[in-house]
Amino acid sequence: MNTVYNTQEIILQTASRLFEQYGYKNVSFAQIAEESGVAYTQIFQYFLDKQELLQQLIDYLLGKEELVDVIHRLEPMRISQ
Repeated sequence: MNTVYNTQEIILQTASRLFEQYGYKNVSFAQIAEESGVAYTQIFQYFLDKQELLQQLIDYLLGKEELVDVIHRLEPMRISQ
């Protein structure tokens, strides 16, 4: 696996955990960067904004889990709040 994929995957996994814990709207790129161990500006190499990160996270989770599991993980994120 190359470094780019590893970094992006680490960011996605961290975002997933933080969104689940605090809710989508309550998590910033700065928090994701800090928890991921990457520079804040490095996140923008992979994602234009938080909405794109969420879309890629959903695609990533769909590749790893059954759709039902993804829906259950997204429910606590309180995206609509």
